[in-house]
Amino acid sequence: MEENLAHHLRLDGVVTLVDAKHATQHIEEEKPDGVVNEAVEQIAYADRIILNKVMLSPSHAFGHHAFVV
Repeated sequence: MEENLAHHLRLDGVVTLVDAKHATQHIEEEKPDGVVNEAVEQIAYADRIILNKVMLSPSHAFGHHAFVV
């Protein structure tokens, strides 16, 4: 970031967009030892989580996605 711009900005929070249709698949994906699950880390560090594509998920799965996230 340019120095003259950095003096005027600050990080106030982290927003993560979660694809509700594929969230469980990415969250539960097993990674090899030493490899980080990026989906889990992005959700863990988020101050706010936005669920996207909720209408594309089966209606009964929404509660499951919300619980997993």
